Amino acid sequence: MNYNKNDVSREGLTWDKALQPARLLVSNLNYALVKVSEFTKINIEKINEEMGTNIKAIILDVDECVAPHHGDILEKNIRHIEEMCKLGIKIIIFSNMKDNGRYQSISNLVEVHSTPHAKPGMEGFKECCEKLELNPEEVLMIGDNPMTDGGARRLNINLALVNPVYSPEAKLKGSRIPQMFTRFCAKKISDTYDFVLRRKVYTG
Repeated sequence: MNYNKNDVSREGLTWDKALQPARLLVSNLNYALVKVSEFTKINIEKINEEMGTNIKAIILDVDECVAPHHGDILEKNIRHIEEMCKLGIKIIIFSNMKDNGRYQSISNLVEVHSTPHAKPGMEGFKECCEKLELNPEEVLMIGDNPMTDGGARRLNINLALVNPVYSPEAKLKGSRIPQMFTRFCAKKISDTYDFVLRRKVYTG
């Protein structure tokens, strides 16, 4: 396999992950500019037009965002990544999972960010913006989990949330239940703020 053997896993509990539930009670930190059912519904041109943004690049989560947990990226999502790149949109992958070679199908299109800093900590997101050579406001973090991907909001990076991609095996795994529950609660908090504060959200 051709992959970064020096990359490290960023899974597991960290102080930033422990503190993230409290941060999500803050309006600005739980705001997702985009909420769609799946990654293929992300249309950067329409988002910029409707939301008045100037997004030029994407930080992309992988597990349960464009692939099942620890699985391969779905073919339809590979095609959508290819379409985005043809439009000149830069894409950098930032996953808490260690690089294991599953990005080979898109290795000529995207950059995979290797770092010791786990999401939702700010350091990894900051490094991604520096690699993209863009301001945080020009970047869209696409993920499925406010508990990790939502950390991008601390740098004022726009957030897009998609419904999680579950495999049948993942649904049966008891170890996945806590994450499913916390992600569900975090999304409900954000939805409630959207309703009460009448926040504008792109829904496709």
